[in-house]
Amino acid sequence: MWRSSDPFAEPGPQLSRRRLCLGIGAAAMLMAPVGRAFGQPLTLAMGAVSPTIGSIRVRNVVIDHTIDQPRVAPYLAGRCGLQLGGIHLRAHVDLEIAGPSKPAWFGNLAFVQNVDFHHKRTPPGVAAGNPQLHWACADSHVPVQAPWELDGQYPYNNVRRRCARGLNTIDLDDAPGVFAEIPPAEFERVQVQPGDRFQTFLIWEITADNRPPSAAKPVERVVLGRVDWVWKGSATDIASRQAQCVSKPAPPNGWNLDSGDAAIQRVLIGRAAMIPPPPAKIGGPVYKPVANPNVWVRC
Repeated sequence: MWRSSDPFAEPGPQLSRRRLCLGIGAAAMLMAPVGRAFGQPLTLAMGAVSPTIGSIRVRNVVIDHTIDQPRVAPYLAGRCGLQLGGIHLRAHVDLEIAGPSKPAWFGNLAFVQNVDFHHKRTPPGVAAGNPQLHWACADSHVPVQAPWELDGQYPYNNVRRRCARGLNTIDLDDAPGVFAEIPPAEFERVQVQPGDRFQTFLIWEITADNRPPSAAKPVERVVLGRVDWVWKGSATDIASRQAQCVSKPAPPNGWNLDSGDAAIQRVLIGRAAMIPPPPAKIGGPVYKPVANPNVWVRC
């Protein structure tokens, strides 16, 4: 969990936009009150010694972020799904030469994303009160001390950005969701509960001698920042063409959003990005195991 109390305790505004800019060489800490409304990000920025690898120093890091709210809408392949409206991150990294030699390679920027997911659904055509009602669940199976799995692959979405001296940028877009229908099945209820949690790390890939990587000098993955974010929601099949998302293969099945919420919880720069949120004991990104949200079991 991000903190000891429920991060979904209070509803927040529909959209969260905020920019965090920190010269990493300047020590600083910014923290919102713990009793904030759900949609107000808890932003912690901790400056440390400027990362310097070889003759290259990270002069500044900026992370812009926008998160939308959950909805029921056509998802992958046009099927209805419960999904987050979207999250967008844009990272800016300013690199400068800190030594007498001119670097041959300024490295790459990339993202790696970790997830802890919890999804539920009920069988087709079985409403509350029916003795045949049961839930199927798809969950991360990770220990509390290290509650993370790799979301997709590294780098996230197979995107890297080649760096140069000066300002460098990289973007990440994501819209996680759960199918409300997988033909020929239409699920009565679909939930992301108690919620999906994400850690998105900004990575600088660089070599010790600032030359292109080799067997003798492999790439180092330097964590420059981390964004913690979360979402949850619930949707029900109301079997109406007036629903927010009507099934194309099996009308009049259609789903409405019962409830939902999303927020960016923390944005961390520098050494703070390696501090694990409690109760986790191990900080930093994980590259295995790979999350598999498609394994459903009765629960």
